[in-house]
Amino acid sequence: MQSMSITPDPSSLQRGKILVVDDEIELTNALCEMLSSQGYDPKGFTRGQDALEALQNEDFDVLLADLMMPDIDGITLLKAATEIDPHLVGIIMTGQGTVQTAVDAMKVGATDYILKPFKLGAILSTLSRSLEVRRLRLENVQLREMVNIYELGQVVSYTLDMQVVFQKTAEAALEQCQADEVSILLPDEDEKEFLVVVEQRDGREALVGQKVPVDGTIAGWVAQNFETVSLQGEVNDPRFTPTHPRPDIRSSISMPMVLGNKLVGVLNVNATNKPRKFTQGQIKGLSILVNIAASALENARLYTAIQRELIARSQRERELEAIANVSAALRENSSRGEILEAVMDEVCELMQADAAALGIVDESTGDLIIELGQGEWAQRAGERVPPGKGVAGLVMQTGKPYYQNDIQSDPEIFLPEDRTGNLRAVACAPLIAQESTIGALWIARKSGFSEAEIRLLESISDIGANSILRASLYEQTERQLHRLSALRTIDMAITSSLDLRVTMNILLDEVSTQLEVDAAALLLFNPQTQTLEYSAGRGFRTDFLKRSPDLLHGGLASTAALERKIIQAPDIAFADLEFTERKMLVAEDISACFAAPLIAKGEVEGVLEVFHRTPCIPDREWLEFFESLAGQAAIAIESARLFDNLQRSNQQLVHAYNATIEGWSRALDLRDKETEGHTQRVMEITLRLARAVNDFDENDLIHIRRGALLHDIGKMGVPDEILLKPGILTEDEWVIMRKHPENAYNLLYPITYLRRALDIPYAHHERWDGSGYPKGLKGEEIPLAARIFSIVDVWDALRSDRPYRSGWPDEQVLEYIKDESGKHFDPQIVEIFLQTISQVVHQ
Repeated sequence: MQSMSITPDPSSLQRGKILVVDDEIELTNALCEMLSSQGYDPKGFTRGQDALEALQNEDFDVLLADLMMPDIDGITLLKAATEIDPHLVGIIMTGQGTVQTAVDAMKVGATDYILKPFKLGAILSTLSRSLEVRRLRLENVQLREMVNIYELGQVVSYTLDMQVVFQKTAEAALEQCQADEVSILLPDEDEKEFLVVVEQRDGREALVGQKVPVDGTIAGWVAQNFETVSLQGEVNDPRFTPTHPRPDIRSSISMPMVLGNKLVGVLNVNATNKPRKFTQGQIKGLSILVNIAASALENARLYTAIQRELIARSQRERELEAIANVSAALRENSSRGEILEAVMDEVCELMQADAAALGIVDESTGDLIIELGQGEWAQRAGERVPPGKGVAGLVMQTGKPYYQNDIQSDPEIFLPEDRTGNLRAVACAPLIAQESTIGALWIARKSGFSEAEIRLLESISDIGANSILRASLYEQTERQLHRLSALRTIDMAITSSLDLRVTMNILLDEVSTQLEVDAAALLLFNPQTQTLEYSAGRGFRTDFLKRSPDLLHGGLASTAALERKIIQAPDIAFADLEFTERKMLVAEDISACFAAPLIAKGEVEGVLEVFHRTPCIPDREWLEFFESLAGQAAIAIESARLFDNLQRSNQQLVHAYNATIEGWSRALDLRDKETEGHTQRVMEITLRLARAVNDFDENDLIHIRRGALLHDIGKMGVPDEILLKPGILTEDEWVIMRKHPENAYNLLYPITYLRRALDIPYAHHERWDGSGYPKGLKGEEIPLAARIFSIVDVWDALRSDRPYRSGWPDEQVLEYIKDESGKHFDPQIVEIFLQTISQVVHQ
C-alpha cells in the first residue's frame, strides 16, 4: 500500500477532509500538497482498495478519484465508498471523459466531474460546492435523527407502560444507528446480574427474560463505570471477556442508561452488516435517546412502585385512587401548561384545599416563579420567591415536604403572604425529578393536614414533577427543533437570495414566531450619517419608529451598538430610557424591550430590537437564541452589501474590458487603413447570423462579439511590410501571414477573461474540407462560431476595395459563397447566411 498524507500548516484553517485516489503517485502527491496549502486535510492513495480500507477507519468529506485506475476504476470505487459512507461526496477526475462516463458517474452518486489537466481554481470551486453538498447531507441526517428522538420522546413521554418504553426505545435505537441488533438489560437489586428485557435480532428474541452476569461482561463494565463502550470488529480487550464471542459483529455500542447517579439499565446496539464504525452523530443521538428512555423507565418504575405500595396497603386505598386519578389526568394532557393545571386541579380536589400555588425554579436567577395559583392564591401567579426564603426555601433545601397546622406559631418559616385571610394550615412539597428539585407545590386550608395527606401530597408532587420535567424537556426539544428549522430557513434565505429585503422579511417572521414577541424591528447602521436607520419591522401600530432616523444618540438600540452586547429592559417602567424612545414605546403600548447588535467581522451592521406589550424576564435559552438570530441577521446584511459592492465592481470591470477590446479592434483597423470599418461590420453581421443559427445563449453571444472584434489580433505580430504590401505575397511571406491565428492564441489564451472568445481568432481560417489553417480542422471539428464568422469575413472582404483589386458586386460574392459551400464553408451555415444577408443588404 502506498499512502500519502500531507500535514497542513497548523495556522491554516482546515476546510474539509479529502480522500484523493489516483494511480499516478506524482499527481496524487502534488494534488495533496496543493489541497493542504489551501487549508484542506487530504490523504492520498494510489490504489482504490487501500482507500476503501482507510474509509472504513476514518471519516472523509469528499472522494476525489481518477476514472481510469488499474485495480479499481473510479466509478466502481465511488460505488463501493458510498456503501461504506452513504453521505460521502464523490468527484471523478479524468482526461478521457465522455458524456456516458459522466452519466455513469452521476448514477452512482458523483456530484461533479473534473477534466484533466485542471487548474487550481476549477478544483477549489468544485470542492467548495461538494463540501456544501456534504454539509447539507449531514444536516439532513441530523434533522432526521432529531425527528427520531422527537418521535420517541412524544411516545414514551406520555406512557407509564414499561413494555411500550422498551419496544419504542429499541426500535428508535436501531433506526438511529442503522444497526441490526439491539438489547436492553436491567440490573437486579444487588447489581450482580442483568435481566434481558428486550432482544431484537434474527432468532434471538427467546433471550428475553434470561439473566446475564455483570462481572466480566461488556455490559457489566459499562454499568460499573458509567461509561459508553464503542467497539470495532472482534473483541480483544483485557477489561472484559464476552461470555458468547460474536465474530460476526462488526461494530457495537454499549451505553449506560443513567438517571442522575442511578443506573437504570444498559442499551446494546450491534451492526453485523455495516462495514464501518458508528459515527459520532449517531452515538450522540443515541445518548440523547438513552437519556429520554432512562427518564421514561424511571417514571414508569416509580409509577409501578407506587401502585404496588398502595395495593399492598389497604389503609392507603385512597392514596392509590388519588395517584391513579392524577396519573390519568396527566396522561390526558400533553403540554406543560396543561400538566400544571391538571396537577393543581387534582391536588385541590383531593386535598380539599382552599388555596394552592405551584412554583418552578428560574435557572437564570434561582428564584422560584409562581406559575399558577388557585383559590385564595389565584392572584399570586407571576410572583417571585428568592432562593432560601419561606417554606418553599426550606423544602427545596431539605428535599422533604413540610407542613404546619398553625402557621401563626412558626413566623420564621412562613412569609407574610402565606398567612393570608382565614388560612390556618399550609403544606409544601418539593417537586423533584431526576434527583433535582425543579420547584415546589403549596396548598393551604382552614383545617389541618394529616400524615397520610402529606404522603399523598408528596406522591402527587413526585409524579407531577416528573411529568412537568418530561413535558418541559419535550417542549424544549420541540422548541429547539423549531428554532433549528428557523435558523435553517434564514440560512437558506441568505444563501438563495441576496435581496436584503427578502431576507429581512423572512428573518423578522421567524423572530416574531420563535421568540413570541409582539413587535420586532431591524435598524441598519449608516456610516455616513453615523445613525441607525429603520429598515424593516413587524407588529407596530404606529410609524413613530420609521420617523426617528437619528437613533444613535441615546436609547437601547444605540447602547447595544456602542457596547456591542444585548441590552435588556424587561420592564420599561424601571428602565433608564431617552425621552423620545420612551415616548415611542408608550405610544406602542410596549412594556419590555431587548436590543442585540448585528456584528459581522468586527463591524456593527445594525441592531435587532424585539418588543413585548407585557413585562418579560427571558431565560438564558431565549437570550441565546435571540443572539443567534442577531448573528444570522448580521451575516445576511454583510452578504448583501458585499454582493452589491462586488456587482458594481464587476460591472465596472466588464465595461473596462469591453472598452479595451474595442480599442484594440480600432487600433487594428487604423493600422490597415484599407480595411477600416471591416471589424465593426463583420462583428455586427456575425452576431445577427449567430442569432439566426439559434444555438447560442446571450452569454455565448458576448464571447462571439469579442472574438469577432479581435479576429485579426494576431496580425499585430505580422510585420508592416507584409501586412500592408500592395502586391501578391511570396510563399515565405504567406507562411508568416498564416501564423496570425497562432499569434492570436498565444496572445489571448493567457487572458482568462478572453479564453472563451478564442474560437474565432484562432479558427476562422479553417475550411470545411480540412484544407485551412492553422490546424487543418475539418467539418464540425471547427468551432461553430468560427464557421459562422468565416463566411461573414469572406463576404465583407470580397465586397471591399483593395489596392490590388476592386470590390466585387454582391451577386458575385453570393455566387462565390454558394460555390464554396461544402468546400470552404459549412453548407448549413451557408443556407442560413443566404437567408439572413438579404435583410442586412436591404438595411
